[in-house]
Amino acid sequence: MSDPGTDHCLLAAARLDGSGRFRARPLLQGLGWLPGTRLELRQAAATLIIQADPGGATAVTARGMLALPVAARRWLGVETGAVVVAIAVPPRGLVLVAAPDRLIAVLLEGLGDDHVC
Repeated sequence: MSDPGTDHCLLAAARLDGSGRFRARPLLQGLGWLPGTRLELRQAAATLIIQADPGGATAVTARGMLALPVAARRWLGVETGAVVVAIAVPPRGLVLVAAPDRLIAVLLEGLGDDHVC
């Protein structure tokens, strides 16, 4: 993982707890997001995009976790207890969240049918 606070992307894999939250402190530090920062979630391709937004419906928890509402988990195709991949992109001020299988499929897409996991 890259050092928090840089212009590099930060990558983490985390398991969702029973409420759909996952630990994301290094990512949040890299973005400068503090507990209570309001967040907007939206769908794009195979990912969920999370950005700071004062009018956002969810927020960074006091413990430095991100929460995925039920609708977002359904759209990603994950349930509580599942692992998600999160990528912070500090220059753009966002976090991308994806299910590992969808992310792998996107990465392998250009390699052809003979490359499978």
